[in-house]
Amino acid sequence: MQLNLMWTELREAVRHFDLVRRSGLGAVRITADSGSQACRVETHDTDRLVSTQIKADVAADGSAVVPAQPFHDFVRACDTEQGHLTMSEDRLQLDAAESRITLRCFDLDVWPQRTHLETDAAEWSPTVLSVLGRVIHAVSDDLARPALTGIQLRDGWAAATDSRRLAAAEVPAPPATDIVVPGDVVRSVLRLAASAGCSVRTSDREITFAVGETYITTSLILDAFPDWRIAFPSSPLHQLTFDRRGLLQALQRLAVIASRADLGTVLISQGGDDRLVLRARVPDIGEQEDHVAGTMTMDAVAFGRAFLADLAAACHEDSMTLRADSPHKVFSVEEADFRALLTPIEARR
Repeated sequence: MQLNLMWTELREAVRHFDLVRRSGLGAVRITADSGSQACRVETHDTDRLVSTQIKADVAADGSAVVPAQPFHDFVRACDTEQGHLTMSEDRLQLDAAESRITLRCFDLDVWPQRTHLETDAAEWSPTVLSVLGRVIHAVSDDLARPALTGIQLRDGWAAATDSRRLAAAEVPAPPATDIVVPGDVVRSVLRLAASAGCSVRTSDREITFAVGETYITTSLILDAFPDWRIAFPSSPLHQLTFDRRGLLQALQRLAVIASRADLGTVLISQGGDDRLVLRARVPDIGEQEDHVAGTMTMDAVAFGRAFLADLAAACHEDSMTLRADSPHKVFSVEEADFRALLTPIEARR
C-alpha cells in the first residue's frame, strides 16, 4: 500500500518528537485512513503522547510501527515538497526526491493502549498563551527538581522559577487552577498556537493540548511548586531604574562580549546625568561598554546579561524598576499584572 503526502507537513509533524526525546525516541506509528484521505503520525514515551494528522493521497487503510529515531532523522534530513510512503507486511519505505529509506516494522501490539483525553475542552485564547509566554523564560531545565521545570497555574496567576529568577503574570479568565504544566510542552504549544489559541482538556494527572490536527498529551507535574509570593523583599532599600527599551537594546549590543562567557555578566554603575553605564568583560578576549537612561541608589550591581534581557522583554511598562533589601540580595520587579525576581551576580569591577 502506497500513499502520497506533503513532505513539508511530515517534517513539521516530526518536530514534535523532541517532546519525547528525554527518554529516547522509541517507536512511531503511522496510520493511513482512506476515508479521510489522511495519515496520522504518533510517537510516545512513558509520560507523553504526541500525534499529528496530515493530508495524504491514500488508496487503502493501513498501519505500521517503526523505529522512531531513523524515521525522524530521515524526514528531517530530506528537503523536498512531496514524498511517498509505502507499507508492506513487515517493511515501511519512505521516498523523498532522490533518497529512500526502508525500516523494519515492529509488531503492532507493542504500541500502548493510550489515547488523548476526551474530557470537556476549555479554550485557551491567544491572550492566555501570551501570558504564559511572559513567564516561560524562568522555567528550569533541571530534571532533578521537577516542579521547577513547569509553569504553575493557580489563583489566576501563571508562575515559573529556576531558583535564580522568578516570573509571575496574571491570567485573564484563568483557564485552570492549581496545576503545573511541563515547560517544554508549553513552548511547543506557544510555537504552534500563539496567534490562534488552542483547546485544552485536563484530568487529575494529565493535560491534552489540541492545536488544529496536532494533539499533545503529557503528564502534569505533581511535585509541589514553591510559594512564590513569600519570596519578595519585605522592605527594599535600594532600587535601580532603567528605560526598558533602551536597556534591551544595550543588552543586545553587549552580547558581542558578554555572550562569550558562561554567565555573561554585565556590571551596572551610575554614570552622569541620569545615565547608567553597563560593562561586560571577558579575560583574554576584551571588554565592552554601553549606556542607558536610568538611576540607581547603590554603587554597582551585576546581573547575567541573558537573564536581565529576558526580564526586560517580559515587562510591559516603559520604565523598569528593580528593588532589593541589599545590592547582594534578590531584586524584585512589580507591574500591575506582572511580578519578577532576579538574583544578582558577584562580579569584579
